[in-house]
Amino acid sequence: MIWQTRAVIRDAIGELPPELTGGLTFHLPMEVQALEHAGADPSVVDRRVEDGITQAFAAGLVDPPLYRWAVDHYGPTASALLSADPAVRRHAFHPIRPLGEGLAGAAFHGLIRMGYASWRRDETELARGLAYLRTRRQVLNAGVVGDEIKTE
Repeated sequence: MIWQTRAVIRDAIGELPPELTGGLTFHLPMEVQALEHAGADPSVVDRRVEDGITQAFAAGLVDPPLYRWAVDHYGPTASALLSADPAVRRHAFHPIRPLGEGLAGAAFHGLIRMGYASWRRDETELARGLAYLRTRRQVLNAGVVGDEIKTE
């Protein structure tokens, strides 16, 4: 029963907005996963959750523009990326390839979330990571080399 309660809490934390007011990213969902994986005592995890939630609400949590839309939009892609079928996984990379050009945004938070999601095999968290990449994307060099635009 306690494990089920912890899973519900972990999922609820994941649903919180991914940013603190001011643009810093909210890492509590990944902190909890790392602590659990490392075998931390449940009381340590509970204390970190309580402290993290208190600090986050005191600082304020915000969604980037269009973040919730992007989470829903990338749900099927996340599912395909975690498929056991290599062909399905390869095909799933095609629509998200342009996100790689914007990895300068948000200090790689989206990639970090995607890594934890892949580790946990969590489609919802993977969609959140993709959504964060999409909504905080900053293309520093959009294929311009000198005065020429690269074309493939």
